Amino acid sequence: VVGGRVTEGDIHHPIKCDISRKGLVVGEGEIIAMQSGKEEVATVSQGQEAGLKVTTLLTIEPEDELICWKEVEEKIDL
Repeated sequence: VVGGRVTEGDIHHPIKCDISRKGLVVGEGEIIAMQSGKEEVATVSQGQEAGLKVTTLLTIEPEDELICWKEVEEKIDL
């Protein structure tokens, strides 16, 4: 579990994320659970702090940034 603050937008789990260290993407992971205070939450908004349970092969270090993104599949009629 890592602690952090949402700096832009909202986070809804589960959501994929890139792990950025000193401006370089060093890996990826997925946020599978979030906690605000002592309660499990589904959404964390900009400016809020939360504990994030992240599945990843890397060790997340202090000052790393998680850049979250959502995959969207669209059907296109040709």
